[in-house]
Amino acid sequence: MAIFKVISVADSRKSLSKGFNINVLDIKTEAHRANGFMPDSLHYGFYERQKAGDSHAFENLALPNTSQRVAYRGGGELSKLAVTLLLENGFDAHSLSGGYKAWLNN
Repeated sequence: MAIFKVISVADSRKSLSKGFNINVLDIKTEAHRANGFMPDSLHYGFYERQKAGDSHAFENLALPNTSQRVAYRGGGELSKLAVTLLLENGFDAHSLSGGYKAWLNN
């Protein structure tokens, strides 16, 4: 199993402001996403897939393999699992430290 990588909110904001090629994956439920999300983030229903026992949730994810991914949820815990699976599938991925709550507060 791959070890997850973490990125701080400050480093994420800096990379995004410099125009780096980053896919921000919102892995919250649709209901939670309706309450707010990071600008330009892509919603991917990982939470629902993981809860249903889908161990292949990211195998057919169609994103360019040249860009970095930052996954987040509300507080950052489930995104660590998502990032581990993304890394196992060959993606360069990081969990947003503190999740969406940290994004809002920083």
